[in-house]
Amino acid sequence: MTIIAGISKVARHFQITVPKYVRESIGLNEGDLVNFEVRDGKVIFVPVVLRNKEQAYFWTESWQSEVRKSKENFKKGNFKKFKSIKEMRKHFSAK
Repeated sequence: MTIIAGISKVARHFQITVPKYVRESIGLNEGDLVNFEVRDGKVIFVPVVLRNKEQAYFWTESWQSEVRKSKENFKKGNFKKFKSIKEMRKHFSAK
């Protein structure tokens, strides 16, 4: 685990400038959203991305686990190519 630290002064309206090397290390850009958490008296902020509610299933651990498995199977060559949709349907209906 790499630790990158920086110091910044709390400005008017409680604004804080995130040092450039910290921003770059986490890919933080102007306009990005961040989530603030307080843990044991420390403030932790994590960049977040808002997603369409209809796509929330895609980011669940169970779905992501299946995506990882699929990628591994693909890398290992564990897949079948079909010449047509008809051939694919025939293959899966036989199972």
